[in-house]
Amino acid sequence: MPVTLGGVASGMDTDSIISKLLEVESLPIKQYEQEKKLSNYKKDALRNLQGKLKDLDSKARDLYGFRASFDDKLAVSSDATVLDARGTKQADVGTKKIEVLQLASAHKISSDPMDADKKLPAGSFTIIVNGIEKKVSFKGGRLKSLNDVIAESASDLVSAEYVNTDGTSNIIVLTSKITGRKGEINFTGGEELLKEAGLIK
Repeated sequence: MPVTLGGVASGMDTDSIISKLLEVESLPIKQYEQEKKLSNYKKDALRNLQGKLKDLDSKARDLYGFRASFDDKLAVSSDATVLDARGTKQADVGTKKIEVLQLASAHKISSDPMDADKKLPAGSFTIIVNGIEKKVSFKGGRLKSLNDVIAESASDLVSAEYVNTDGTSNIIVLTSKITGRKGEINFTGGEELLKEAGLIK
């Protein structure tokens, strides 16, 4: 087995020289590894920056785009029972004066004319106006009794009036308490009773 004695013949520390030469030769490799690591750091930082910029762009679109709610304008009517107003982002700022020539009429429904003594079947139904519901339960009886039950059960939504038409016949007239399209009177349930009374066809 050979044994190396560094610098015996020449008096020089050959091991140290060789070690330093190898270290010098490895410098480019270390430098490359450092540059590669730095390049990876830069790429990661760039990707992170791009992600934040994309997120910022998305939030800016939400903030200043058509979905931005803070930019909506509020419209206020001095008399909401006569005129309802809504504001949008495109609306001009200012005060508008509107002359109301004719108020929207309230929705009305009338029953068929019938004799005062005619008996109607029992039934339960719901009156709906502008999404608000009132249940009416009728035990059966004359048209006048049905009118009174509706007036008592759904007074918030409609007014119920019992009207004599020709001395012998009578009708019920239901008038919505909300004007315009929102005041449309609708029914659910009790079809037999409502058809018999002529309130639905």
